[in-house]
Amino acid sequence: PLLACADHDLCVVRALRSVAAVWLMLSFQVSPLWVALVQAAAAAPIFLFGLASGAMADLVDRKRLLVRAQAWACAMALILCGLAAAGWLSPLLLIGLVFLTGVGVAARWPAFTASTAESVPREQPRQGQRQIAQGDLRNEGRAQRVAHIKCTAHGLARVGRAGQLVLFV
Repeated sequence: PLLACADHDLCVVRALRSVAAVWLMLSFQVSPLWVALVQAAAAAPIFLFGLASGAMADLVDRKRLLVRAQAWACAMALILCGLAAAGWLSPLLLIGLVFLTGVGVAARWPAFTASTAESVPREQPRQGQRQIAQGDLRNEGRAQRVAHIKCTAHGLARVGRAGQLVLFV
């Protein structure tokens, strides 16, 4: 359940970060093409590096790969936040940093998926792996469901209080 919670939280954060990037691009008063390029820059690394990331996850220590990929994505997000807060962010720089953040996500995803499959007890491989793969929250306890709701509400409250820049951190 802990890895499923982490995966859920990462999905929520990724969606919020995507909305913040589009929101920030709209504040530049650019054409709709630039807004679409933000979404393309967020998705392109998964298509470009997904296969290589999967091979790398099988060849190297997954824990180190997860930590390094997450550190890379976090560093890119912090740079993006710092540039936006300082007012030095341009549309082209936003697209580039969104792409570089996506590279970290693309490197992390296969290693994380393989790690969740390994964390299921051998006695219940099919049922447990199916639940993890589908993100099945029905079989979790009430405490975990409440934690998901609280985490999502807390994230949305942060956005309401601090604005779009908080989503990059």
